[in-house]
Order: sequence, then structure tokens, then C-alpha cells
Amino acid sequence: MLVSSTDSYANIPRYGHAAKAIKQGIWVHLNNQYADALLLLQNPNAKVGSGLTEEQMQLIEADAKFTLYRASSSFFSKVATVILLLSIIAFLSYVAINIYKT
Repeated sequence: MLVSSTDSYANIPRYGHAAKAIKQGIWVHLNNQYADALLLLQNPNAKVGSGLTEEQMQLIEADAKFTLYRASSSFFSKVATVILLLSIIAFLSYVAINIYKT
């Protein structure tokens, strides 16, 4: 299940301060879990209907990691291309200036 209480985030350094500042809360990771989150806030013993299996959670995490890898790979490829083109332009300009001077 991807609906989680703030307590599970309290031990994660990045979320620790935010989790400690919130006295009670539920993190909803998928849109279709919103109704379950409201139900849990009203009744902590309520039965969650939109829970996910461990395999489904692993699939979602793997897909998110792959998407991040693909996006960052694309970004760094574009940065490298721009740097290469700027280097070529600077080199050609340097050569052209030196040829012009002689």
C-alpha cells in the first residue's frame, strides 16, 4: 500500500524535519488513493481498498528509476552536445582569427 503515515518518513533524513513538524498526516502517492486517505483520517482502523502488492510497488519504483535515468541521460547528452558545439565554434574562431592576422 502506498498510503503511508508520517511516522514512516520520520527516519528518512530528507523528510525528517517535515515529518516531525506534522503532528498527523497521510502521504498519498497515487491519485486513486485519495478517498482511502480521507477514510483513514476519519477512522484509523478503516480497511483500505486501494492497496498495492509488493510486486506492484516494486514495478512502480523500477519504472520511476528508469524514467529518471532516461530523463537525466537525455539532459546530459544535450549538455555534452552543446559543450562540444561551443568548443568547435571557439576552436574554429581561434583558427580563423590566427589565419586573418597572418
